[in-house]
Amino acid sequence: MLKRFIAVGMTFATLLFASSAVAQSLLVDFNSTTQDGDAHNQEGYQPYDAAHENIDSFGPRDYDAFGTSVTMTPLWPNTTDSRVQQAIDRGAGNDANWLGDNLDLLTDWIGADSRTGNGGNGDWDRTEATQPTYMTLTFEGLPEGNYRWLSYHHDTEHMWSDFQVEISTDGGANFDFLADNQITDSTPGGSPDSTTGTGLGIFQGDTDPDPKNLPSTFVTSFTATGSDDVVLRFAPFIDGLDGNAVHKNFFAMNGFELDEFGEFGDFNSDGSVDLADYDILRANFRSTGDVTFAMGDNNFDRSIDLQDFLDFQSAFAGAQGGAAVPEPSTLGLLAMGLLGWLGWASRRSK
Repeated sequence: MLKRFIAVGMTFATLLFASSAVAQSLLVDFNSTTQDGDAHNQEGYQPYDAAHENIDSFGPRDYDAFGTSVTMTPLWPNTTDSRVQQAIDRGAGNDANWLGDNLDLLTDWIGADSRTGNGGNGDWDRTEATQPTYMTLTFEGLPEGNYRWLSYHHDTEHMWSDFQVEISTDGGANFDFLADNQITDSTPGGSPDSTTGTGLGIFQGDTDPDPKNLPSTFVTSFTATGSDDVVLRFAPFIDGLDGNAVHKNFFAMNGFELDEFGEFGDFNSDGSVDLADYDILRANFRSTGDVTFAMGDNNFDRSIDLQDFLDFQSAFAGAQGGAAVPEPSTLGLLAMGLLGWLGWASRRSK
């Protein structure tokens, strides 16, 4: 019995180690090498260092992640002017307005300048009459699997542009729209001011120090084929509702976190979508903010809600050979629906 226990324990430890190696996340901080001294890389992140508006300094970088080497390349595909290619690092005066965590992450960013006077394609209102100024990130070598993407879009100075996010999982042949978002800033003022119009206002990390909880932080998920590159595409746009001056003409990204996870709905990562995963979802239902996939946030929107249940319902049906799960018509009926389904599943398993 003891030998059997030891053998099982060693097997589990081996699997755990192998799983950890494969699941090694990719965390990247974008740094400027030509502004405010040298690069200020955030601890725990791998660096991407580049010189501001210098074409020769931007290019592919290789990173150890997910048990292999992943190549990431930023590109500005529909402009050739070096002035579009931004690598900004804010100075101490602006940085003093961020009182929260991870200042080295937020002080600098790469992005795109859409102003025609600086080589961009001008104001993009998302009609055929105007053109976007794109910045893309291409990932080569991602193993087949499901991934969670989280990126930071904050400026300790004044930038608060609206921007669009798209994704291609077939190497850039086709793009799907993901979301609209808006950069947040820390310093009052700006042209225009982020406290006006549709601006989100000033965020200085005093009430919530974690930049993951900034409204500008973007989270999504995707599935990589293992053979095709994954391309994320970003572009600032104008909405016609705000003043359109310098601080609405840029795209900015401080850094990102890319994590691999198992099957959608498999919250405990045991390889099966089952009642144990349902228990996790039920225990954390209606939680918001700093929530994770492991807690039941199936769609990575930082809220465990009805949509997560519906996504889990679909994953459970697929895993259980099409077994039906009750569909609650309202949030008020959700608890009764879940309890009814639990009773049905328990009887079915006997």
